[in-house]
Amino acid sequence: MKYLFFVLFVSQFVLLVSAQINRHSLEISPVSPMFNIYAVQYLYHFDEKNAGMIGISYANMAQKPAEKRQPKWMDIIITPNTLKKDIGVNHSWTLFAGYKYYLTKNIHTEYQLWPGYNSFYSSTEKKYYNGFDLWNEFRVGYTFYFGDSPFYLNLQYLVGFGLIKGNKPADFGEGSDPVFRAPVFFIGWKF
Repeated sequence: MKYLFFVLFVSQFVLLVSAQINRHSLEISPVSPMFNIYAVQYLYHFDEKNAGMIGISYANMAQKPAEKRQPKWMDIIITPNTLKKDIGVNHSWTLFAGYKYYLTKNIHTEYQLWPGYNSFYSSTEKKYYNGFDLWNEFRVGYTFYFGDSPFYLNLQYLVGFGLIKGNKPADFGEGSDPVFRAPVFFIGWKF
């Protein structure tokens, strides 16, 4: 009797775990620290084509001149940085949400909306500007699955821009492209 109970319990547990493999995943980007953005996102897969996501991030991005911010070769694939002076630093906490649609098993499009509280420190005025920001991103990507492994690699190209820039100094974004674009990749774990 104990053996039968154990077998039934284990089989139900295996069914429960296997049913969840296709529903939940966590993603982090090992390259986002290059941009001083630290984020983790949770995805819930409604079905094979649709997934919703929520995440949390902290951005600590300096608005510095091009020669202090990124190598010149990166201007080909990432929005060129054309700032002429050190403007300041973003300190932004964000709780973001998004939607992912799979065109095929591997190719997908994605939209993310990043509302956040930003405490921007102005280097020119030596004071903080606190306010609400709203950023959005459009992404297209390809997901590499590794057989039956719960881990995967997600390569994406994003295009994003601010919808609301909140309380910022007059020189914020001066001389820079308002549209940001860059390749990114995420390591994901299905569970």
